[in-house]
Amino acid sequence: MVSAETKINFLRTITIGLCFALHTVAYYTQMPFATALNAAGEPQPVLIGQTLHQAVSLLALAWVLQSLLIHLFLATGYSVFWIGPRAVFMDAVWLTCAIGLTHGPGSGLVSAYFVIIATAVWRLHLQCVWVATAASVVGYLIVLGIAKFSDGIIQSASIIAVPRHHQGFVMVALIVTGWIAANSVRAAYARSALPSAESGNDFSRSVSVTTKLE
Repeated sequence: MVSAETKINFLRTITIGLCFALHTVAYYTQMPFATALNAAGEPQPVLIGQTLHQAVSLLALAWVLQSLLIHLFLATGYSVFWIGPRAVFMDAVWLTCAIGLTHGPGSGLVSAYFVIIATAVWRLHLQCVWVATAASVVGYLIVLGIAKFSDGIIQSASIIAVPRHHQGFVMVALIVTGWIAANSVRAAYARSALPSAESGNDFSRSVSVTTKLE
């Protein structure tokens, strides 16, 4: 049976590839990536500059190398539980870097924080869910802090500001999503009649839950 971590790693690699492909097409076709206000207060298209493209390319490469490293660990029989929380944390780090390099809290990549929390449920372990939720919330807070640089960290992408209430909505949604994910894991353990998801860190129980649910 293919482990949840293997499935998540495959999904991670495919998602990075698709997002980078979209970015590359937008860069080479000079497709407007967003709309921002100039000094006169008039809307103008935002294009992807060479500096930004190089930075995003290096970040995507590093993220894919992480996926390759995880694949090698899984192939050599390392504990999946040992990998899970660290992979979740690093996903949040890379995503925060990508958002910070591009358009800040107004970037569509912010939605990927919810994907990180959702995929943590596949591991059927509460620690991974809480790590995913905490890392996503902290990552989004860092993104909001980066928003004070109106020209972007590398002065190549204009930050898209969002209203305070919009920021609050996203924060609440992240926390609620994490709570729902944690309760989904608890429900899975309850259905499998195995010990509580709160007790211990034995990943073999998670595998048993998956087997019984299938």
